[in-house]
This record gives sequence, structure tokens and C-alpha cells, in this order.
Amino acid sequence: MSTPRTTGASGAALAGVASSANGQQAVDAQPPASAPASGSVRLEGIVKRHGATTVLHGVDLQIAPGEFFVLLGPSGSGKTTTLRILAGLEAVSAGRVMMDGTDVTTREPGARDVAMVFRATRSIRT
Repeated sequence: MSTPRTTGASGAALAGVASSANGQQAVDAQPPASAPASGSVRLEGIVKRHGATTVLHGVDLQIAPGEFFVLLGPSGSGKTTTLRILAGLEAVSAGRVMMDGTDVTTREPGARDVAMVFRATRSIRT
């Protein structure tokens, strides 16, 4: 499995990626294939602003087809916002959302074939 590439995700960390004090992260990734395979996802320079507040600062990541991907981070670090952007439930302020090599940034949620399920920690028995 290849390592996902991420940079500057508002303090959110990906599995196996350490955050620096200023919230910047970087992991070397495999070079992208010339033609993305079915199921590939790439975020390029995603910025999200709410008024004067920037909540995502240039998120870049690549997820290979069939790859198990985990987005981890503390409360308020941008995990849900990133997933909502991927699903088309939130518009980006800057950047592109790519699926299978196609720019879907402006597509409606129903045209993206993406779904999210949130895990409620209270529903898990320990």
C-alpha cells in the first residue's frame, strides 16, 4: 500500500503522519500513475474559509483505489469539514477535489457517489 500524501490539514493528522507545532504535515508519497484507477481520490490545495477564519489551510492528499485510509485529529482540526468537502456537502474556498482523475469540485453530492457514516462512541460496547 502506498502512503497518503498530506500537507497542512489544520492540525488533523493522517494515520502514520506527525503534526508539527504549526499544523503543517508532510509525507512522501509514490508518484501518481498516469491514468488514475477506479476509486482514486485526490484533494489538491483545499482551502476552506468561514468568513475571516480559515479552517483548512491547503490540504493535499491522495488515496489509491482499495487503500484503507484513516483521518485522525483532535476536535476542531478539520476532519469532518474535509469529509464534507469530499462528499460535496461543503463548497471549497480554493482547491480541487478529484475522483478517478476527474475534477468533481463543483458537482452536486448525488453526482459524486460518495457516502459518510459517523461513528458514535457511545454506541460501541467496551
